[in-house]
This record gives sequence, structure tokens and C-alpha cells, in this order.
Amino acid sequence: MGDSFHRESSVGRDLSVLSASPLHLLDAMCGCGVLSLRYLSHAGAAFVWGNDANEDHGDLIANLSRATLANEVEAETGGDGSGSLLASTHKFM
Repeated sequence: MGDSFHRESSVGRDLSVLSASPLHLLDAMCGCGVLSLRYLSHAGAAFVWGNDANEDHGDLIANLSRATLANEVEAETGGDGSGSLLASTHKFM
């Protein structure tokens, strides 16, 4: 390809391809879920996976369940056999 490929503009080409594809995000430590909601409402994310290891996960689920943009709110909890919550995971599509 040589010099005609314009290697200095490769970053711009990469970013244009990324911006054309649907936005899928992982909010690994989402806390109350506000950033996940902003990804959905302001950035137009097609999918957000929010995860948080918090025993008080009820507020997170309640906040995100009220999101009118969320077509699906799925909650999964994992325990150690004692019934205690280790993590909660939420998907928004």
C-alpha cells in the first residue's frame, strides 16, 4: 500500500467505523446505575450491561426498571449457598 494509504489518517478511519456500529457497553461497577442510564438516554447505547457487587441492590434495580428506554431489565443474583447476594447483573436493551 505504501505511502498512498495515508497512515496518519488511520485513527480517523478506525473511529468512523466504530461510530457507525451499535454501542454496547459494560458498566462494571455501576453503583446506583445513573451512568448506565446516561449511556442509554444520551449516548444512544443499544445495550448496557451493568454489574455491581452490592447487597443493597434493590435501589439499583428500582432505578433502572423505571427507565422508559429499557426494553428489558434482567436481574441475576449469585450466592454462596447461604442466600447472600454476591453480585447483581442488569442488562438493558
